[in-house]
Amino acid sequence: MNRNQFLRLLSYVRHYWYLLPFVLVSMIAATLLDLAAPWITGVILIDRVIIARDASLLPWVVLGLLGAVTLRQAFEFSHRYFLALLSQRTIHHLRCDLYQHIEGLPVSFFAGTPVGDLVSRQVSDADAIEEGLKAFVTEAGVAGLTEGDLARRLGVDAEAMTAVAAALLAVSKKPRIFIAPDVVDSLGSRMNDELARFQKKNPLLDGMPKSELREKTAARAPLEAFEWVLAKRVAEGGLRSVKDLVATVDHRIQMSPEETQAREFLVAEYRESGYRPKNLSEAATNGKRDVRLLERVQRVLLKDGTLVQIADGLVFHRDVLEELKETVRGYKTKRDSIDVGFFKEMAGVTRKYAIPLLEWLDRERVTQRAGNSRRIL
Repeated sequence: MNRNQFLRLLSYVRHYWYLLPFVLVSMIAATLLDLAAPWITGVILIDRVIIARDASLLPWVVLGLLGAVTLRQAFEFSHRYFLALLSQRTIHHLRCDLYQHIEGLPVSFFAGTPVGDLVSRQVSDADAIEEGLKAFVTEAGVAGLTEGDLARRLGVDAEAMTAVAAALLAVSKKPRIFIAPDVVDSLGSRMNDELARFQKKNPLLDGMPKSELREKTAARAPLEAFEWVLAKRVAEGGLRSVKDLVATVDHRIQMSPEETQAREFLVAEYRESGYRPKNLSEAATNGKRDVRLLERVQRVLLKDGTLVQIADGLVFHRDVLEELKETVRGYKTKRDSIDVGFFKEMAGVTRKYAIPLLEWLDRERVTQRAGNSRRIL
């Protein structure tokens, strides 16, 4: 670059001269703060704390080191940000002028100039903005950047943004949040890895809670970004999401031989106990089983529908409840309603079981409460 070219470039930079002080101040501050940590360690920590054996200054040393590191990072970020802003706005201005200049040239210029040269100049402009977009969005990571943030950082208008935004992935519409494609792939891989660890640790669970997966893999990401990436992985067939649980597509509940035996024991216990099931502690004591093992297996049986919890602490076998429905409906031809006393005698249970069972029948639309009795529907 010769002197004239350099001066001409400076004429474009002068439009954004107000950014130069920010660049210089942040650069100088970051450099000085780089020297602060060694000075605090050498002069304060070693000379005045360790050698002088004065521990009263130790908290100030810690605060000083933390402050120096924090401020240095802040100024380094400011330096990179303002330098990128200055350069992008300058280049954008330069290339806009180039485009306007080419448009005003006579036809004879286009007749004697290879089209490839002109196209290269214009395409390189879009490429430069596109690379700037990718760099900013990649630096933002899973947090992403909104369209407005990108435009401000690059110093471009909405029309220029639209031309190159296709290189990124928009994970929401209002506002449009962009995430770099490689960040999306990385987040998807982290989801798979975290789910694999969770499933190995919890083989009896259907999946990992969605909120926990987000906290483990994308705590900094907007909810829209996490949901978008998750939906993408589900659509690709790598994951499955049911209600609030997420799992890999190949995940199946796997029981050990001990858990399989506990399952068979619980199924038989609840089936045989009928309308008067024992609580889990009693079942564990009578069967000489580990109550914690039975609790884990019971959760699986509740999830797959083999067992049904109708009230707090009251669990029944689903076949027992289906039989109860049919029994009550069978009385429809003999009587229109039943009361608590009749139900207790019919089912052979005490009030402890009768009331929750009758309330469950109401919820299942088998009966409908009418005062002290229940009408059979």
